[in-house]
Amino acid sequence: MAAPTSFGSASQQMPAADLVNWYSRIVISIVVLGIAVSVWLGTRAYRESRHRETCRANLRQIGDALQAYHDRYESFPPAFVIGPTGQRFHSWRVLLLPFLGQQELYSKYHFDEPWNGLHNRKLAEQIPSLFACPSSGSHSPGVTNYLAVAGPTTAWPEQYSARRVDFADGASNTVQIIESSDSDILWLEPRDLTYQQAVWRGQPANAPSLSSRHRNSAGFTVLMADGASRFISHQITPEILRSMLSINGGRPLAGIDWPPLNIAEPVELPSARTANDFRATDVLPYPTGAICPGRNYVYCASFEIAWEEARRALGGGPIGLEGAPPLATQLNDHSFNPRNLSPDSYLARGGRGTHEFRTQLLEEMTVKFPKSGPRLLNDVEDEHALLLYAYLLKSLRFETAFDKLSEPLQFQTADGEIPVRSFGVRHINGTDARSEQLQAQVHILAYQTDDDFILQLASTESHDEIVLAKVKPDKTLAETVSAVSHRITNPHLPITGRQIVSEEPLVIPRLIVSIERRYSELVGRDIIGASLHVSEAIQVVRFRLDETGALLESEAALVADDTQPPVGQRKFIFDRPFLIYLIEHGADQPYFAAWVANTELMESVGESRLTD
Repeated sequence: MAAPTSFGSASQQMPAADLVNWYSRIVISIVVLGIAVSVWLGTRAYRESRHRETCRANLRQIGDALQAYHDRYESFPPAFVIGPTGQRFHSWRVLLLPFLGQQELYSKYHFDEPWNGLHNRKLAEQIPSLFACPSSGSHSPGVTNYLAVAGPTTAWPEQYSARRVDFADGASNTVQIIESSDSDILWLEPRDLTYQQAVWRGQPANAPSLSSRHRNSAGFTVLMADGASRFISHQITPEILRSMLSINGGRPLAGIDWPPLNIAEPVELPSARTANDFRATDVLPYPTGAICPGRNYVYCASFEIAWEEARRALGGGPIGLEGAPPLATQLNDHSFNPRNLSPDSYLARGGRGTHEFRTQLLEEMTVKFPKSGPRLLNDVEDEHALLLYAYLLKSLRFETAFDKLSEPLQFQTADGEIPVRSFGVRHINGTDARSEQLQAQVHILAYQTDDDFILQLASTESHDEIVLAKVKPDKTLAETVSAVSHRITNPHLPITGRQIVSEEPLVIPRLIVSIERRYSELVGRDIIGASLHVSEAIQVVRFRLDETGALLESEAALVADDTQPPVGQRKFIFDRPFLIYLIEHGADQPYFAAWVANTELMESVGESRLTD
């Protein structure tokens, strides 16, 4: 008899009872296999659930230790300790050991040698278990997955210690520790993420990142400064992440002479020309002047800051000048509140113009603004004169540079169209990372038509805003700024898209301002009740806006003397008069504003006044 060649032929020859048993064994095998798979999946899910909870528990234990450290030393530990050679010697993780129940390990550590010294390096593999996430993919012994984000504006101001009172943004709103599944940092190592590494999405693939290896995890876990652990999605916007990493609105820890943040290298700008050379531009020291058709209006707060210094030096009240010139009246009526500027961005001083005062002022400038220098002080040599001086510097860099557009922008003026140089994006390609970064830098705050819209350009300075508004002007510059601000906070219509999308061009003229304005209306007038007269009143405003960002530098000097006076389908194209102003986040006054109605402040095609 031939051997059976199929299941069917076998079943025809197999007794019924044996066939039932055979089917039963198959079913049982399938059921057993299903149960085994279910048990395996359940065990895996349970294990991963435990790993996730262990990770959160690790962070909470670290948080408890940080609070205990603060209770004893009245501050949190620094991110790292500087050794006698000026190098980083010890990590905050080592300083925290006694508060984690690791006193024995702490006692083995030698603080008279760096973390990787002959003795200390042997402790690298003795990493406390709570410094590593159980789901981490690291196979290197001693690697930690819990990192600080170090920087002047964060909860870990480098070698300095932050206190609870420094967390002006609120402990529950501030990230203290982040999870990094791909960390390559040893727990002893005085190295963590920098602020730039944490917020920059274009870092190298092998660099530590904000990440987690927990199953189905699309984000990472963090420890907040109040001790709570939270899960953060990778979809978090850069702006929100920057805010959560900040302890005080993006400002550096107070009380420390930090080097200025994001200060650009000296920029090649043309020498300041007198305001008289700009026949269609008004430069005023206050924003309450009228906007005149076809004319630019440039305002910077530096002269108002110097005027306030003069008011304090002369008793605190309004400054009365002989003849009551309208410019002095406007300065007395409109003051700039210093709370609208971060202290790290300006310097204001007043005193007799002695050699000692000028030397002290120059030293302060060197410390606070090392890449800049006061130019106006060279013109003040009278040691008996009262010198009121203000300096303002803002560098607002774009994280991703916009395109420098080759096709000229035809800017429409009363005299017709004039071709000028511009930057922006002609269209967005949503499939590449750079386009996503450019999209994130442009916030559409209001849009009604292609000739009526408001944009904000985001820079690396999270507490500063660059606002551009193609709108009809109000009577004054201040009223125009106020109307735009009101529209931003109280939009008339819902905005269908907060970001520019494909086929929606963004074209902005490159602006350049380098003007010296001598307020001759004030010079030579007696100060009523002070036996002084104004011998000098001058302001220099230098401003640049191009594809790399915005840079503002301004000086103001007021000198009072007692000698005789001397003699998409939307289009975001800024091709018509528009408003631009710079303001700190949460402030109610801009520190710079301009109404741009003609091309005197632009770069005409054929000339090159900006650095290419």
